[in-house]
Amino acid sequence: MTREDIITTAFQVWGRQFYQSTSLTAIAQALHVSKPALYRHFKNKNDLLDAMHRRFFDAYAAYIKPFYDAAVTKRKSEGILIIIRAMATFYARNEDFSIFFLIQIYGNSAMETMGRRLQERGVDMSRYHTGYVQTSRFVVATLTFILACFHRQRALAGDGKKPVVDEEIKKLTDFTAEIVLYGLRFEKTKIDALDYEGIEKKAKSVPVAGEKNHLLKAIASALAESGPWGVSIQEIAQKSGLSKSSLYCHFENKRDMIIKFFVNEFERLIAFAEEGKRLSEEPEEQLYIIMNVIANYLLSAPDILSALDWLKTRIAISPLGKQNLVASGGGGGACGADSGSLHFSALFADVIPLNEYSAMTHHLILFLIINTLMSRKEQTEISGQDGSNLRLLYRFVTLGIDLSRAYAG
Repeated sequence: MTREDIITTAFQVWGRQFYQSTSLTAIAQALHVSKPALYRHFKNKNDLLDAMHRRFFDAYAAYIKPFYDAAVTKRKSEGILIIIRAMATFYARNEDFSIFFLIQIYGNSAMETMGRRLQERGVDMSRYHTGYVQTSRFVVATLTFILACFHRQRALAGDGKKPVVDEEIKKLTDFTAEIVLYGLRFEKTKIDALDYEGIEKKAKSVPVAGEKNHLLKAIASALAESGPWGVSIQEIAQKSGLSKSSLYCHFENKRDMIIKFFVNEFERLIAFAEEGKRLSEEPEEQLYIIMNVIANYLLSAPDILSALDWLKTRIAISPLGKQNLVASGGGGGACGADSGSLHFSALFADVIPLNEYSAMTHHLILFLIINTLMSRKEQTEISGQDGSNLRLLYRFVTLGIDLSRAYAG
């Protein structure tokens, strides 16, 4: 047994459980060795995790480097397309690395150092970030969501452990490039002509606040602090002022509690957004109103926003996302056109043109809104100032990266 054997096994063992449990015992059992044998190679669990980060960045940079070298010789718009396709292919072909990125890097402190760590390995992505940091984040978030859905759908189809074939890669990269470069393909002249401030005022007229069930408030607070995997029934009982036995009168178990909580929140969110949608008959305005109402609701409920932020990548690949939440109609974890997506997708009826990727696109919009709100340093109300993050996101969703501006040259 070598140090490299242990690292490889850690990706496989911890990845299968989506890093819910990162015990050295599980790795020792998989390698058929004693736990003390691991300590000859790693001081502790964190030492092993550090080695996994190095393995990930080494492999990622080595794969991307040839494509990056080709991209820098092209126009910036052509170069970003080359890199997007390379990134999608890398993560699609390497499920272990993909899950590691989704849970151990994306949205965590490691994400802040990713550019530096790639630069140290000869891949300097600053060329594609300079002046367009927020747009670059939208691109990474979009790619992250699509890849999470890709692996989830393969797992549901029983193909999770089968090698990814070229046809799958082409379909994935084509869709990713399409949505990043062109968005929903709305007419640019209409998007440019919108009265953004006026639409934002319409959205603010929708009363997103409201009396919330005391127990749901307690669940939201506990989830925001500990995450759906880490929260305990005892923690929720303490916050709600109820006994554990009383909670079991409402829910079968912790899983049932979490699922019902998220379903309830998605239904509230959709109801508010539907009310906003009725304030206009123009699809371009309706979509921006929907996005603003969702954002205003989430900013009015920071515990909900934090819980959804924790969930936003994991729901696409975790057991929670594969079963009850989707089936219950909440739709927050649906990446494909399964029946659970219909309730959420109805919100976008007559707003976004339908195609085979419609359900995924609808959930991508929610994912991007949550990602954008959480990327802000202060959780304040969406500003009406020109160039606000939500306006930028809306332009990205409808037009893509808008080559005539963001990536010209």
